[in-house]
Amino acid sequence: MTFNLRDAYMIVGGLPVPRSDRAEAIAYIAYIAIYRHRDAVYRFQAEMGERFQIRIGIIAVSY
Repeated sequence: MTFNLRDAYMIVGGLPVPRSDRAEAIAYIAYIAIYRHRDAVYRFQAEMGERFQIRIGIIAVSY
């Protein structure tokens, strides 16, 4: 599930369907956000003249 929080997104692993690899799935999404899109971030910064920042926090909860 993905929730838009104004200028941020919150992604929840294991909802609505529970999954045993939810922590790995969230870590993979974080990897995609940072490493696979870094060229697009560099282009944005060069073209717009502004910094583009990505902040990722991961909280693991067992249920």
